Amino acid sequence: MPNGIRVLEDSIPWIRSVSIGIFMHTGASMETPSEWGLSHFMEHMAFKGTQSRTARQIAVETDAMGGHFNAFTSRDCTCFYGSVIDDDLEKAISILSDLVLHANLAQDDMDRERTVILDELAMEEDDPEGSVEEMVHQKMYGDQPCAHEILGRADQVAAYSAEDLRTFRDTHYAPSRCVISISGHYDENELHRLLDTYLLPWNTGLEDLHVPRMDPVCFEPVYCSREIEQMHLCLSYPALEYGHPDINALTLLSSILGGQSSSRLYLRIREELGLAYALYTYGYALESTGTFNVYAACSPQNIQKVYTEIRTELTQFLQGGISDRELSDAKKCLRISNLMSLEHSSSRMMSQGQTMVITGRQLDLEKSLARLAAITPEQLLGLAEKILSREPVIGLLGPDAENLGRRL
Repeated sequence: MPNGIRVLEDSIPWIRSVSIGIFMHTGASMETPSEWGLSHFMEHMAFKGTQSRTARQIAVETDAMGGHFNAFTSRDCTCFYGSVIDDDLEKAISILSDLVLHANLAQDDMDRERTVILDELAMEEDDPEGSVEEMVHQKMYGDQPCAHEILGRADQVAAYSAEDLRTFRDTHYAPSRCVISISGHYDENELHRLLDTYLLPWNTGLEDLHVPRMDPVCFEPVYCSREIEQMHLCLSYPALEYGHPDINALTLLSSILGGQSSSRLYLRIREELGLAYALYTYGYALESTGTFNVYAACSPQNIQKVYTEIRTELTQFLQGGISDRELSDAKKCLRISNLMSLEHSSSRMMSQGQTMVITGRQLDLEKSLARLAAITPEQLLGLAEKILSREPVIGLLGPDAENLGRRL
């Protein structure tokens, strides 16, 4: 658009739904220490009322459309999105643009909403799975911008004022940092008219920003003793950032090792040995860095066995390689999963918007699937060797975690 907003259009004329997302290139990784949690606070406050709508009106209007409206904050972006029937596209764009551009950010609304966010922080603290993964991430990255909790610290959340939010919006929200992704059934000329009406008047002098490379700075283990029933384990290896040429190979590697019920770790540790109910692997890719993680939850008396079996299976993979059948099956599974997810306008909108706002490049599904199909055993093992040959950061949360962790 003339004011710098990038618009991704993905027409699907044979359906009736349409999904639209407004992605802002601002998240936890772009916050200074004095701003921790403000991206997330802004996301909440947008729904508390705008210059033309009260919080109640926003809720009534969105519910009346029978669609789905929501928002999220990550380390790399903040997104406001909705899925509606094509007849309601103008209403959706009107509401979403209103949330982003015209939120009141009133002090009394903020005072009420901070209690909700503090409860959200407490709820996350009560989640041992998320807690062990978060504490490992923070240990790895130290005081770098990508390390701190997305929700911020409770003491800062309790102290922020409405003026802090207004300043944050003025210094972080801008057309140059905005990507609009739309997927589904719509008329292109009508879409352009709506975008010009509701978003073209928005202008600021801010330029888009670049998040510098961030690498792990600490590889020491981290423990948290908590009187709960299970022990929660996370192994985190430095890996690939979002948009890296080998990100498809990393996804494939994760699928083979622990991403599905036929994966090596799952079959060995859960099915053969019956040592853990929850066990999986995943890549966590950010704009500036990334990790490969193994998570397991088990009874405290089995944690040593689970840890040993994980390390043994990873070593055997590096030494023994992969069969053509195993590689072919994993590729087929991922290909079908990608294709099925993109049958929905909301999934297409989300994947395209996130790719553009984080990498600055447009997602090309056909090229992505072609890269997946072209991955060789040698390429996969080379990536595995690069990642898994390093010592991971080990996180352990549960009863007597520190003593048990030192025995691993």
